Amino acid sequence: MPALPTEALDQLFVEARTHNGFAPEAIPEATLRRLYNLMKWGPTSMNCQPARLVFVTSGDG
Repeated sequence: MPALPTEALDQLFVEARTHNGFAPEAIPEATLRRLYNLMKWGPTSMNCQPARLVFVTSGDG
């Protein structure tokens, strides 16, 4: 398995921050799908896969 570069590891674990605001720009559906496809491979306790996601793509209704 290839190792992540040190810069990528730092970005994930050292420089990561919790954000409390959102950018006004919409996220393209292709990006949401790529994020989901990456996230679904993350480890879970006993493979129970507890994540439930809702992608809100519009402020309407």
